[in-house]
Amino acid sequence: MGDLVLVYDPNAKKNKLGHHWIGPFPIIGKISEFSYRIDFGEASRRFQVRNAHNLKLFNTPAAKEEDEEDLDTPTSTEEDTKCDHTI
Repeated sequence: MGDLVLVYDPNAKKNKLGHHWIGPFPIIGKISEFSYRIDFGEASRRFQVRNAHNLKLFNTPAAKEEDEEDLDTPTSTEEDTKCDHTI
């Protein structure tokens, strides 16, 4: 709970290459395995239940920076890639 998600809305305005994703909005509850209660704030009805197939986890800029830092750290050394035998 509390994760931010983008919500698929086929009626949302979009540009030629855009998608119908709106948000981000916080998840405030889980109704069932595939249904979540979303807080839309002041938009239309404040709380709506949406199917998980119409939700996409929103990646914050801070999370993207952490992912980029992970990519900068080496995962193997030269010794790890050496082969002791020849073919």
